[in-house]
Amino acid sequence: MTSRPGSKYFNRDLSWLSFNERVLQEAKDRENPLYERIKFFAIFSSNLDEFYRVRVASLRAVSNLRIKDEKKIEETRRLLRKILKKVVKLQEEFGKEFREVIIPGLNEQGIFIESADTLTDDDYLYLLEKYSPFMAQNVKPQIMQAGGIKTFLVNKALYLFSSLVRRGGSPDQARRKFVLTEIPGTLPRFIELPSGMDKFRYIMSDDLVRSFISEFFPAYTVEGSWSVKMTRDAELYIDDEFTGNLAEKIKKALAKRGTGEPARLLYDKTLPQPYAKFLRKSLRLRKDDLVEGGRYHNFMDFFSFPNPRSPELENPADQKISIPGIDNAADIFEALQKEDFLLYYPYNSFDYTIRLLTEAAVNPAIKKISVTLYRVANRSHVINALAEAAANGKEVNAFVEVKARFDEESNFSSTSLLERSGVKVYYSIPGIKVHSKLCLIEGEKDNAPYNFTYLATGNFNEKTADIYTDFALMTADKKMAVEAKRVFRYLFDGTKPVSFEKLCVSPFSLQTSLIGLINDEIARAANGEDTEIILKLNGLEEKKLIKQLYKASQAGVKIKLIIRGICCLIPGVRGLSENIEVISILDKYLEHARVYFFRAGGEEKVYLSSADIMNRNIYRRVEVAFPVENENIRRLIIAIIRQQLDDNVKARIINQKQTNEYAAGNGAIKVRSQTEVVNLLKS
Repeated sequence: MTSRPGSKYFNRDLSWLSFNERVLQEAKDRENPLYERIKFFAIFSSNLDEFYRVRVASLRAVSNLRIKDEKKIEETRRLLRKILKKVVKLQEEFGKEFREVIIPGLNEQGIFIESADTLTDDDYLYLLEKYSPFMAQNVKPQIMQAGGIKTFLVNKALYLFSSLVRRGGSPDQARRKFVLTEIPGTLPRFIELPSGMDKFRYIMSDDLVRSFISEFFPAYTVEGSWSVKMTRDAELYIDDEFTGNLAEKIKKALAKRGTGEPARLLYDKTLPQPYAKFLRKSLRLRKDDLVEGGRYHNFMDFFSFPNPRSPELENPADQKISIPGIDNAADIFEALQKEDFLLYYPYNSFDYTIRLLTEAAVNPAIKKISVTLYRVANRSHVINALAEAAANGKEVNAFVEVKARFDEESNFSSTSLLERSGVKVYYSIPGIKVHSKLCLIEGEKDNAPYNFTYLATGNFNEKTADIYTDFALMTADKKMAVEAKRVFRYLFDGTKPVSFEKLCVSPFSLQTSLIGLINDEIARAANGEDTEIILKLNGLEEKKLIKQLYKASQAGVKIKLIIRGICCLIPGVRGLSENIEVISILDKYLEHARVYFFRAGGEEKVYLSSADIMNRNIYRRVEVAFPVENENIRRLIIAIIRQQLDDNVKARIINQKQTNEYAAGNGAIKVRSQTEVVNLLKS
């Protein structure tokens, strides 16, 4: 899966598909509870859909360019063929596992998903009585004609493509009609059917509409109905970010997102090829626009598949681990004056972050709050706390990144409440995204500055904090507050920071700081000292830093990487990276924290960061990495990371062939890091 034979890098898109294959492994893992496996099927489907909307759409745009660089175009087309081959393989595995394992597993629990073909007469009469008025009003089958008006398919909407034959006639082409029917999004995806004792039966909205098609065409026999779904390019095309009102331009671009160019038409692979050809031509699509799929699409809807036996068949809910230093404090700011606090979500409650903001809103010593918001939850307590602070007369400044992909509209909605409450809202910077997770709380007490900084690896989002693992540091460190203020000054008025001593900030100093830290390990290795680098990331792509890691490996530095997603570095290559080991951990929580560790001659430097080592994080985003200087907190983070390196249950080895083999422990003791970490945090 390298870019080409002899390459020093894995291709990023094929590496991403390897990551999604690991998601599919979790869906197939019989040790996971049944509904957790269903959840991973939904994640796999959602991931793949976004991959097509973003990455494949971009590659297809390149392959269609009329430029003289024929080599680049051919390389892109070759990559697209490799992607399609891998996607088809994964989808076949997906469908086989769901049909042959998940469905029988549900049936064993008395849970059944009926199809249009398995409905009883009583089922049909029940659905006819309950849904006939809805169908008559909301379902509008459209007859398709070759060469007729081009039909527009709504992005990610579900459709049925049906073949109808007039009753009493021969099924030749002249008598056949093709019909396209959009399945209303207002229908629940899973509809409960009358069931007996201790038995639960559902039908999907696809099959409900499928069973009604004949009602719209009484003179015809339905020869067959096949599911299709269009995925469209999700890019917001803004011609010029640097002039005019960028926020308004983004709003206008959002309105056009649903009309983006086709990225793929997913269709039921049982659709006869002559019919598929008719469909393709009617929609004015190319052959490579069509991708084979299963009978059902939009499997991300299985996130909400009913579990009538809940909480059985799911992972048990974990109890949140308390932080006595905060719990026992009457005033969180007085507690912070004495010590720093580390939060590790979801093991600790996000309520600690909410408490910090709500106390800031009412504490008379606090005068000002500055915060970056990248993705916030619906009905966010964070937004409410900031609004309350402004209503109480505090100066509140919020930088809201309205270019956060697929959360743009949600972020705009949040800004409305903030602005109505008196919060000063700053919007996206042209040409760059603000991805840092930063809050600066400023005040005065006893005629002295009373300042506090919150720095994190994850968003100010109480929903994702329950499913993503992330670190957050609360500190009264004076230097940290001074440097955080420099970051906010840049965000609010464009003043570029001159220098940082503690924080590493992209696009200004993060890359050079990391190179310097790697070079320090190289120099120590040359002196015969023990050296070690550990990086925990979501993605590793940026070639300058990968080259530096290769250089460190060649110098004898031991390097261990924990990379959840994309990894373009190839480990274990003689003469290049034989001192580099890479694992990837997928478990019930999404590993999201970024940690940089350097042995540093025994000093053991630890940084937490909002940044992965991807091109976008290094060059096109404002990111903040921050040192962990409290010894107890630093030791805890190191222990957590080393425990992850010992994981032999959920860790996969990233090798040169990207086979995603599970890490096998040398001993009999199983180490599942997301379970074992609870004991570390409690101690």
